[in-house]
Amino acid sequence: MADASPPAAPPADPPADLLPAVQVRLESFVRKLDLIERRVTHREKVLREAREATSPVAAAGEVLATDVERLDDLDARIARLDRRGFGAKGGVALDFPRFEPSEGRAGDAVTLSVRVEGFRRGDALEFTFENLLTGATTPALKVEIAEDDPAGVAFAWKIPADTGATAERPGALRFTVRGRDCEARSPVLTVRG
Repeated sequence: MADASPPAAPPADPPADLLPAVQVRLESFVRKLDLIERRVTHREKVLREAREATSPVAAAGEVLATDVERLDDLDARIARLDRRGFGAKGGVALDFPRFEPSEGRAGDAVTLSVRVEGFRRGDALEFTFENLLTGATTPALKVEIAEDDPAGVAFAWKIPADTGATAERPGALRFTVRGRDCEARSPVLTVRG
C-alpha cells in the first residue's frame, strides 16, 4: 500500500529582512571581538611596562640586602672597638679590614688592607674569602707582615671571575683576616656583572 501522505513542501525562502539582520549582528560581533582583542593587547602592554618599571625595584632590594650586610659589619666593628677600649694601647688587634674600592668587576684589581696593632715583622695573617652570593669560600691566603707598621697591611688582589655576578644581580665578596688569636671581617665588596 502506498503512503497517502502529501509530498513534502520545499523549504520556504528565508524572510527578506533576515539576511540584513544577520549581517548586522555579525558585524556587531566582529566589532566586539576586535574591542576585546584591543583591550587584551592594552593590558598586556600595561603588564609589560609594569614589569619593566618594577625590575629596578627588585635590583634595588638586592643592593639593599648588601647595604644591610654593611650595616651589620659596622655594628660588629663598633662592638669590637667597645670591647677593646677604643684605642687602648698594648693589645693585639686587627682593625678596619676593607676593600678599596668597594665595588668592581671580575678581573679588576682591588687593594685589601687591615690595620694591625701588636703584630711584629714576620707574623702571618690568614685571609679567607667568602662569596655571599654562592656561599663558597676560598682556601686561606697567607700574608706575612713585612714591617712593624701599625698602619697595617695592604696588598693588591684580583677579583675572581667565578663570583656569579650578573648585570641584574651583583655579586658580593667578603674576607676574614685572622692572626695571633684575632679575627676581623671586611665590609662587602660589590661585584658588578
